[in-house]
Amino acid sequence: MENILVIGGKDFMMKCMVDLGLKFTLVQFPGQVTPFQKEHANFIVERDYPNTSPTEILALLPKNNRFEVVVSFTEYGLSCAADIASELGVPSNCDIEAIAMTKDKLAFRKILEKYHINNVPFTPIYSEADIADFLKQHGKIIVKPSQGAGSFGIHLVTSESEAKKAFEHAIQAKMGNIMAEAFIEGPEYSIESISKNGQHEVVAITEKATTGAPYFVESGHSQPAELCVDIEKKITEFTIELLNIIEHKTGPCHTEVKIYENQIYIIETQTRSGGDNIWLMTHLTSGTDLFKETVTTLLNLPCQIREPVSNAAAVKYFMPDTAVSAGIESRIDKIGNINDVVDLHINLELFNACHSSSSSLDRAGYVVTSAETRSAALTLADNVVNTIVKGQ
Repeated sequence: MENILVIGGKDFMMKCMVDLGLKFTLVQFPGQVTPFQKEHANFIVERDYPNTSPTEILALLPKNNRFEVVVSFTEYGLSCAADIASELGVPSNCDIEAIAMTKDKLAFRKILEKYHINNVPFTPIYSEADIADFLKQHGKIIVKPSQGAGSFGIHLVTSESEAKKAFEHAIQAKMGNIMAEAFIEGPEYSIESISKNGQHEVVAITEKATTGAPYFVESGHSQPAELCVDIEKKITEFTIELLNIIEHKTGPCHTEVKIYENQIYIIETQTRSGGDNIWLMTHLTSGTDLFKETVTTLLNLPCQIREPVSNAAAVKYFMPDTAVSAGIESRIDKIGNINDVVDLHINLELFNACHSSSSSLDRAGYVVTSAETRSAALTLADNVVNTIVKGQ
């Protein structure tokens, strides 16, 4: 029976190994080991793995273990998994070079510039004055940390008076150097792809909704995105070209683009699956289990049969900026019995905080729905949110 070393992640990322009857050893953040992980992991090491050397982690593992592969599907575990796989000389979905090219958004912009891919104007930022200078050139810009995630540190700047606040907001995120990009108008989409031994496939394109300026916290997603055939084809070609450039070999990738005046602008790409339940929507609409297909490819196991559950899916997040009427617990119980509500999670503490959202950590929960059409899935998700928040 194959043994897999898993670096970080959540239960849904590890379920595939249980389904496949595989043993796995887990390196997890202290205090984040779940009952599922305790039950199914062969051995668990609790360590702050992004800040622990591969040699130290390996020294903590059972001496008689021989790992066939090393995997990580969580952003903070990618580099650690790549380093350990390199040291052990075993396959992984994590590649040191590909991660280095995509983890830092400033470095990523330079890669796009080198290969003459439709790029967004950008610059490193060292002071408020740099923000003001770049703003004069482009009129509307985004200031953000170069290694950010989850909307942390992002701020739209439209006037020089906002430069100080944006600079401080980005610094406080403590996620690398600061950079600025010209703000691109138009809708935003994300692309879920799966690579197998260097062969790439786009399996889903997701339409994104955000809270808007100044922080652009993601408030919902839906599949399949409503796109004309030509634009969808162009997005697919752009994505595959990008995956070839970074030489990603095996596993999921999550790429974000914006479309303005029929031009596609790549915002970023990550060598992992999309968060925010996008992985679940992708499984519902395409039948693709991104984690299971990655593991079976690395271990040369038989391909998994894809069985879509629905034509469309949506996720809507509860934003804690509106007071909630009494009786929320009973309404949550009621929603749980509605057909096509795939998943529902509420954080009552955040709900009751009633404050604006500046990052994804501020969101108070989510609902995932499925339906025959994207419109129907979105309508159901909106109805669930209104029922829980307002009692309608």
